[in-house]
Amino acid sequence: MENKIKINAEAFEKLLTIEYYFCLAYKGKGFEVRVRFAEEDFHHLEGNGQLRDLKIHSESGNITFEKALDGFITEEQLEKSLLVKAARSITWGECYMLRLEKINGKNVWDILKLSVNDDQREFVASNEVSIIEAYTTVTNNGYAFPFGIYEDDTLVGFVMIGYDKDDYWDDAPKVADKNYNLWRLMIDKGYQQKGYGRKAIELALEFIRTSPCGKAEYCWLSYEPENKVAKALYESFGFVETGDVDGEELIAVLKL
Repeated sequence: MENKIKINAEAFEKLLTIEYYFCLAYKGKGFEVRVRFAEEDFHHLEGNGQLRDLKIHSESGNITFEKALDGFITEEQLEKSLLVKAARSITWGECYMLRLEKINGKNVWDILKLSVNDDQREFVASNEVSIIEAYTTVTNNGYAFPFGIYEDDTLVGFVMIGYDKDDYWDDAPKVADKNYNLWRLMIDKGYQQKGYGRKAIELALEFIRTSPCGKAEYCWLSYEPENKVAKALYESFGFVETGDVDGEELIAVLKL
């Protein structure tokens, strides 16, 4: 079986002998740009630096390039990363029309019918619980933004965003103060592994960056320590664990 990583490294090696020259012009001014690749660039262009759950993530670029060139790095090794598995599960091009729609008196009943697979129930609260939490938060001077996730007119999931904390959240983590929270996310079991979860996170972050409750420094979230798939997915967006917990869940933050 051919080693595609080795093939990529051999192709990249040819680039090391080439200097690229660009002459750019903008508003009457000219700019000269010269670009040369170095061995350590292969590490980043291949995406190895993003595989935080593999040893290769922390190795120097020169070492990983030489290993790839000698055939010591294979696709099978990289596919052990949860980040690679999450990316492979996405069917690209199927969710371009995804949108968020606020929960209302009409669609709430459809939201309550959504459910995840049995082995996922321990990682995400039911939508009934989420809707109740949204209500009690708003009625106690807090902020909650529950949305249905739709592709065109088909409901595929649910996401809820929070901000700051309400009057009765006595044990709130420090990061909750004046920051946004990606509070809840679920994709119905009938629509999973189509890229909807990743796209829904993108839409949620777009909404958060409109600052509906004012500017904030962070968006934070939490997940069960055993939920390795969620951890890998959120890390791919730049969320970083802080070492703090919300109850028994690990907290990760993204600087806005």
